[in-house]
Amino acid sequence: YQRQHRKSIMYQNIDGSDPQTTDQYTKMITNVAMRGSIHEQFSKACELSAISGMVLMQPYLDYNGDDAAQGELKLKIWEYNAFLVDPYFRSPDMSDAQFVWCQEYISKKEAEDRFPDKLENIAPMAGTPQRYGSFYFLPENYNMARNDLMVLSYVWYKWKKKKKRLYSQKRNQFFDFAGGDQQLEQILYNIPDMQEVTVEVPCWKLAVVLNEQLMFQGDNPLGDGMGCPFVPVFWNYEPHINYYDLRVRSLIRTMRDPQFLFNYKVITNNDIVAATINAGWKRKIGAVANEDNLKKSGQGWDVIINEGYELTDCEKIIPSGVPESDLALAQQMDDLIWKTAGINLENWAGQEDKQISTLTQLMKMAANLMVFQKYFDQWDYSLKLLGEKLLMIALNNWNAAKVGLLIGEEPSPFFYSRIF
Repeated sequence: YQRQHRKSIMYQNIDGSDPQTTDQYTKMITNVAMRGSIHEQFSKACELSAISGMVLMQPYLDYNGDDAAQGELKLKIWEYNAFLVDPYFRSPDMSDAQFVWCQEYISKKEAEDRFPDKLENIAPMAGTPQRYGSFYFLPENYNMARNDLMVLSYVWYKWKKKKKRLYSQKRNQFFDFAGGDQQLEQILYNIPDMQEVTVEVPCWKLAVVLNEQLMFQGDNPLGDGMGCPFVPVFWNYEPHINYYDLRVRSLIRTMRDPQFLFNYKVITNNDIVAATINAGWKRKIGAVANEDNLKKSGQGWDVIINEGYELTDCEKIIPSGVPESDLALAQQMDDLIWKTAGINLENWAGQEDKQISTLTQLMKMAANLMVFQKYFDQWDYSLKLLGEKLLMIALNNWNAAKVGLLIGEEPSPFFYSRIF
C-alpha cells in the first residue's frame, strides 16, 4: 500500500518567504529523488522497519557516478544488523542520541579507492573479518570462503563547536547566514540591527576506522546544519520499556508467537494422519480366497470369502481423519496470526463477500488502514526529516551552476540564504 501511495517531498514557503525559492527547492529534490531512486529506497526502509522494527536512512553524496566533482545525492539504508545506536534516545528524529556506530565490509581494492591518501596504511592490512568484526549478525561474519574483506566502521558522535551567527537585538532572535566573511559584511552593513556573535552549537563528528586503524576523524564531511546524519524509520519504538529487546518491535514480532502455535498444530495434525493405518483390509488368516484382489483398485474386483468364515472376518480399514476440533483450532491459530498484527484480511481483500462493489471495497480498505495510521504517520515524519537533510546537503555542497542545470533556471537570490 505504501509503494502504491508514495508521497513526494515538497517545500512550502512560511513566514512570508519567497515562494519561487521553495518551488525551486521542490523541483531540485524531485529531480534528485527520481535520479537517485530515493523514493524506492524509502519504501524499502518502510518494509524493513516492518520486519525488524527499525532501520536507519542516511543521505550521502556519491562521487562514483556522473558527477565526480560535486557528487550525486543518494540514500543508504542501514539494516538492523549493521548499526548500534545510543539506546537512551527518546526523540523520533534521534536528535538526543549521543552516538551511532555503523559497520560494513569492503574489499581491499575498495578501501584503496576510498582512502587514496592512506595507501601506505592499507597495504599491509590483512582481510580477517572474524578478527575485527563486532557486528555478529552481519552475514560476512559467517562466510568463511571470503576472508579477504576488511571491516569498515563509521562512528558518529555528538559534539559541540563554536559558530558565527547573527543576532537581532530588536527581534531578540538568532539567524544563520550562508557564505563567508564578505557576505557577512554585506548583511551587517545593510541591516544595522544585526550583529555578529559566536555561540556554541551541537554538531556531529565522524571517526572512520578500517580494521581498527583510524582513517579519518573530524566534522561532518557533508557540512553544517545537518543535525543527526541519520533518519530512523520505525515500526514500534518505545524507549520507556526497561527491556532493551522490547524497545524496538516489528510487525513480524507480534505475528511470530501465533505462527509458532499454528506450525505446531499443523505438524501435530500431520502426525495424526501419518501415524495411523489409512488404507488396506483387516482379515482373519485364511478367510479370503483371492487375497491379491485386496491390493487391487479401480475396475472393481470380487473378494471371495472361504467356507467356514463370515463376511465380518474381512473388513476394509476406514481412513481415520483429523478431528474437526483440531482443524478448527488450526484455523483459529491461522486467523490469530493476522489479528495480533491488526490486519483484517477480509477488509483488505473482500474475500468473504464476492458481490461487494468497488466503492465498498475501497471504503473497507481505508477503514482497515486506521489501525496502521500510527505507522504511516511515523513514515511521513521520517520522509519530512529526510527532505530537510537532502536540502541541507545540496545547499552545503552544490554550486549555483549545478543547481541551475537541475532546475532548468537560475537559482533565486534567496536560494542559499540561511535567513530565508
